[in-house]
Amino acid sequence: MTRYYSEIGEEFGTNTMTKQEAMIRQRIVAIMDRYTQEMEGYSYFGSNPGIAEDAYEDVADEIMIEFGIKE
Repeated sequence: MTRYYSEIGEEFGTNTMTKQEAMIRQRIVAIMDRYTQEMEGYSYFGSNPGIAEDAYEDVADEIMIEFGIKE
């Protein structure tokens, strides 16, 4: 179940998140969105979106850069 952000607060159950968590999720989703493509060339455009396995390392690198994750 997807969690959501509520201006009212976190007291409405376990499926809510803080504003900070929602902002982090938006940043990650924006990166994944840049790599999302049609996965089947013969189907209707936009009917089978996904991230190609070849792009996983690029997506991971962008997420690490976005959040300043360094070893």
